[in-house]
Amino acid sequence: MNFYEEWNNRLSDPAYMIKYLSKAEESREVLRSGTEIEVKFACDVLRKIRMEVYLEGLKHIKMDRLPKTEEIPQCGTLEKAICEVPQALAFSPDGLICVDLGLKLGAENHGDAPRKSGEGNGKMADAMDIAIRMKLPVDNQKKKYGYKLSALGRYLLRFQKLEDKEDIVARLLIREYVAQILIGKSNQGYVSYDEVTAALKSPITRGRRRQNVRRVIRIIDDQLEEGNNYYDKIDWEIEG
Repeated sequence: MNFYEEWNNRLSDPAYMIKYLSKAEESREVLRSGTEIEVKFACDVLRKIRMEVYLEGLKHIKMDRLPKTEEIPQCGTLEKAICEVPQALAFSPDGLICVDLGLKLGAENHGDAPRKSGEGNGKMADAMDIAIRMKLPVDNQKKKYGYKLSALGRYLLRFQKLEDKEDIVARLLIREYVAQILIGKSNQGYVSYDEVTAALKSPITRGRRRQNVRRVIRIIDDQLEEGNNYYDKIDWEIEG
C-alpha cells in the first residue's frame, strides 16, 4: 500500500498527518509520480479530513526558526503557479526550461524576465507537488533547470479555475512553512508578517510577496468552519 492507502486505514494515527505536514518523501511520492487512480485516491483522502484536523496537526510540527527566503512564495500570483504552470507544461512531456516556461506564462521576452517568471512560478508549483523541478537537456552538452508536470498537476488540469480545486489547494498549502508558522504563532498571540518574513531583507520584497502569503492564508481560512479566521489575527503591516 502507498502512503495514502495506509493513511486512509489509520486516519486517527497522528504520525501520518505529521509526515504529510512535514512533506516527508513518502507523502510526496504518489503526488509527484503516481498513477491517475493513485492520485485521485490521495486527493479523496485529503478532502475527507477537515481542515481543522490539519491545523491541530501543526501542534506536532517543529517551528523553531523563521522561514527561509525560498519558503516564502515568490510566484507572480497563486493562479499563475497553480493553474497556468500545469497548463503550460501539459503538452511538454519532457518539461520546459525556465525561460521557455516564463514565455508560455506571458512574461515579456526582455532581459531576464522570462527566466525569473518561469523560476518563481515553477518553484511554487514544485513546492505544492504539481510540478517537478529538474535539470533538462538544452542541447547535446548542456542542461538547465526547468520543470515538468507531476502526476498531481496532470490530475488537477480537469479543474480549470483555482476556485474549482480550492479544497485540495488549501490542503496542499497548509504544508508551506510560512503558512504553518503564521498560523502557529497566531494561536499563541500576536504575530507579524514583517517579522516572520525577516529573511527577505528588503521591505519592498516583503511587500511584493505579501500578496501571495495573504492569499494562502485566505484559502486556508475558507476551508474552516464559519467563525474560524487566521487572516485577521496576523499583523500585515511592513516597516521601513
